[in-house]
Amino acid sequence: MLRHVEKKPYLVTLWGSDVKLDDIDGWKNVDNHIKKVSKEYNLENVVVKSNFRSIIHEGKLSNLVKDSGDGWWHGFQHGVAIIGHMAPIANMLNLKYAYIASSYPQKMKGQYTCASDPSIDNFVRYSGCQTIHDGCELDRQEKIRFLVSKKKEGYPISLRVCWISSGGKNCCRCEKCYRTILEIVSEAGNPNEYGFIWDEKAIAHCKKDMLTKLEIKDFQIEQYYRPLSKIFIQNKSRILEFDKYKWLLNMDFSRFNNYPMKKIRRTFLYRGLRKIYRILIKK
Repeated sequence: MLRHVEKKPYLVTLWGSDVKLDDIDGWKNVDNHIKKVSKEYNLENVVVKSNFRSIIHEGKLSNLVKDSGDGWWHGFQHGVAIIGHMAPIANMLNLKYAYIASSYPQKMKGQYTCASDPSIDNFVRYSGCQTIHDGCELDRQEKIRFLVSKKKEGYPISLRVCWISSGGKNCCRCEKCYRTILEIVSEAGNPNEYGFIWDEKAIAHCKKDMLTKLEIKDFQIEQYYRPLSKIFIQNKSRILEFDKYKWLLNMDFSRFNNYPMKKIRRTFLYRGLRKIYRILIKK
């Protein structure tokens, strides 16, 4: 949006994509967020409510395509499925362009599978409207750097990045939230000003989860986390309370997914005990 705000774009949000249709409270939070952003930037917003994810058996479809190394949603469905919902809107409003934010940068071509890609999205057209897969010349850190610079210029920015939490907010405990938060910190930004809750307790949770729980794909480690450590060092003098992040710089990413506790968590015994524990807690 910020890259094209001067064009006064419509903000289109799809209820039923990340926020489930039965998550009413979650949608209220998202809806309030949309209205807030629309008002701040004087833009029109359009909401589409769709059951496109709930009418299929996503688990079975993911099993059918498991040899691809990706799941149904991320690897096959979400790009064209999301863009497709723009067709009636583009027709009604006589729009010429529909922008969808890029997923992976061009320099990673061939290293990932993803249903949203310039080679697909840019060839989807309807009613004289062309889809544009926007921003793929930037990597993730460059996007964060852009946002932090805009924030310092006075632009109001609140991010909603979480795909784990119900309730339409950032859980601040998943890999996606952690990654975004650490990227903001590395650019001398304050995550609390971007829609996250980040304090000493949260930092401790992040460290613990990375050492004992989170597992991250190798290409994500190479693309996101190794460069992140270098950026922390480069921006050391600008980062607030830099010493609280020394643990990140000392992390051995070559064995990130094979830390002892992570190996234990992958065993059948551990998983079985966890299931029994959850059943007992519910009772």
